[in-house]
Amino acid sequence: MTYSTSAPVLLALLLAGACSSTSDKNNSPTEEPPDDVPGEVTEPVRCVPAPVDRFKELMIVDPSVTEDPVRTKPGGPWSFRHLVEEMAPTPADAPAFVEAWINEWDTTSVNGFPLTPKPGKAKFLADWPRTPSGDLDLDKAPFKLIAVSNRIDLRDKTRTDSAGEGRFLFAVLQNGAPASFTVIFEYVLPTDDTKDLSFWVDRWHSLGAIAQGERYNAALEAVTRTFTDRDASPSRPNGSALGQLRTNELMLGNPWELREFRISTDGKIHAAPTVQAPDQSFNGGAGLAQFVTDNKDAVSRGTHVIPPEMLGGVAPETDESVWKLPGIDEDLRHAFALQTCNGCHTTETKSKDGFFHVSPSGTGAGRLSAFLNDTSDSTSDELARRAGELSLLTCGVTDDHTPPSSGPGSAPIPN
Repeated sequence: MTYSTSAPVLLALLLAGACSSTSDKNNSPTEEPPDDVPGEVTEPVRCVPAPVDRFKELMIVDPSVTEDPVRTKPGGPWSFRHLVEEMAPTPADAPAFVEAWINEWDTTSVNGFPLTPKPGKAKFLADWPRTPSGDLDLDKAPFKLIAVSNRIDLRDKTRTDSAGEGRFLFAVLQNGAPASFTVIFEYVLPTDDTKDLSFWVDRWHSLGAIAQGERYNAALEAVTRTFTDRDASPSRPNGSALGQLRTNELMLGNPWELREFRISTDGKIHAAPTVQAPDQSFNGGAGLAQFVTDNKDAVSRGTHVIPPEMLGGVAPETDESVWKLPGIDEDLRHAFALQTCNGCHTTETKSKDGFFHVSPSGTGAGRLSAFLNDTSDSTSDELARRAGELSLLTCGVTDDHTPPSSGPGSAPIPN
């Protein structure tokens, strides 16, 4: 589908059309265009941006989903066990695949920068039950599903193999209770000859019209299995569409940290640089400040890309890790810090229960930080920005990431 009208112009038309009391879920014109009459100007056909249900289409946290007795049980399509079996080289390799990932916390360097092993890793593995053969028992994996999210707003328009991300978020359990530890499986939404951006827009948006319950869960399962099943992305390692796995934790030992892991060509998950988060050795230095100065327009828009050689292997969440940029004004410093992993989860936003945006504790929407979900504060309600973008995508507007004055910023926050 090709759209020749620029997004700002089309947005004005869309907003004008949004005043109509008639809605059409198929995005057909709200009325038949008039026949051409000599001397009269035919108005352009307008598409009404569809309303978006943030808790059915974007951030799905309802207990009817996260506690689905069939889909979240061991081996169910939303269970930790099933998801890792689909991303491992083979299902039988999954226990070793997971154990090798956990042992990556022993890594001492990433991208040439030092990394401190986490002392609680050994106890985490020791407490995990094993099968008679000695493998980790994935039926007793200490992970509880707490959210499924649609991050179509993170699509990279320079790529043709992805339409954004679909995510599964788990709380790690310690002695049966949620610990200060979350794990996110972040999958690309794969595109090919049969699945383009409009395919994913339609699939996610269609969920909004279905009442919560078994019919909704079945529809959501159909969406998620399109990116979680084996060979969802045949050209990627293990055929998995997993883009990256990210952790946010204190449980394994001080300091509180965010780390990132990716499946490598050897079929295993390895520690990887934290995208958009420079190593802390650059914090407060002239080099990082110069990068921000040289790219101030992109930083202000949230479209800058941190040079790969600056990326570290961990994003600590401490008082010392607050981003300092000598000679840079506060608005620009904040714009830069907001796009980093640790900035987004610490002083730059309103996080919850420490440094979470989806807390391992609580239930339903009560898990969400005020940064994500605060309808009383338009400067902080991130889900409003995402809803605004998905709404425009239902009308084919793809030039801009977000309509003006919608949500906390003009660019998607990757965290």
